[in-house]
Amino acid sequence: GWSATYVEPPVITDSQSVEKGIRLSWEPVSGAAAYRVYYRNTLGGWSALGDADGTSLVDTDVRSGHTYTYTIRGLNSDDDFITGYNKEGWKGTYIAVPQISGFTNTLDGAQLTWAPVKGATKYRVFYKGASGWRRMGDTTETTFLDDVVTSGKTYQYTVRCISDDGEEYVSSFDDAGIFGTYYAAPVIKSA
Repeated sequence: GWSATYVEPPVITDSQSVEKGIRLSWEPVSGAAAYRVYYRNTLGGWSALGDADGTSLVDTDVRSGHTYTYTIRGLNSDDDFITGYNKEGWKGTYIAVPQISGFTNTLDGAQLTWAPVKGATKYRVFYKGASGWRRMGDTTETTFLDDVVTSGKTYQYTVRCISDDGEEYVSSFDDAGIFGTYYAAPVIKSA
């Protein structure tokens, strides 16, 4: 008779917006030496994105606010397909990392500004303390005022996109952040 081994197709389990694109993750498939990831092209077919030895791959050819569809197949050590694939695919939306572009000293504190991120509706602002990044607050605007600052002190900030309900992060963040030194406005004492 004929003997054959069935190998279950890999299933994408997660997609995350990272600094440079969408990172796709999947569980390992027994018998697969590598994986080939595909994206749905503009004609509705599948185009190869790349191969991975591990269980993740980053699609860097993405635009913020756009949703992409992916699927994956298992390969043996000779680069032959040993699995089928999910014909429906997995959808992932890329949201770019917000970049703080301005730090302004105002009468009320340090004003942070950044460009709007396509596909994002809400932002969470952080400052870096002794124990790492600490949440300051959420906003739907592209500005944020830190009103708890000391004149002459330097601060480090970053911003991350969040879901409308504030429960999930939908973008990565700039770990280096931006540094700014706050100087209080001079106060006239007499005239």
